Amino acid sequence: HELSHVIHYDIPIDTETFIHRSGRTAHQGDEGISISLLTPEDMKSEVGMYIRMHSQAYTPQDTHPVDLSIPYQKKVTPSAQVTHILIRAGRNDKIRPKDIIGALCTIFSFDEIGTLEIQDRFSTVTILSKEDDILSRFEDFTIKGKRRKVELLNH
Repeated sequence: HELSHVIHYDIPIDTETFIHRSGRTAHQGDEGISISLLTPEDMKSEVGMYIRMHSQAYTPQDTHPVDLSIPYQKKVTPSAQVTHILIRAGRNDKIRPKDIIGALCTIFSFDEIGTLEIQDRFSTVTILSKEDDILSRFEDFTIKGKRRKVELLNH
């Protein structure tokens, strides 16, 4: 099997494992690319120092700084057909936005998922779709391995 790229998004603890994984791209004389995404903490590790010594650094040239602390907001036109749902799971259930979005992406495309608000005992989501029987899509809906009740909200 040809493997053209290896992307390390979570670097291994030891250098030997890193070299082995990166070497998968050059199996039996083939050439390939190994890409490592390093955090500042990774850079200080033994593997991080090895990568810096034996790699070519890439710095994007045309960057536009974005404040990633600001939540991503989709632009929704007022005339858009939307459905507001209530999910019986919230902060008290240790639910995080990525838990809900991940579960919803098994039913809807990412672009159909609008605003999300997590309260203590429930969460509300705007679905950018207007279906008469949208609740039927939530049969056996689970978040973090637990079945969750979903209801329509009247807005």
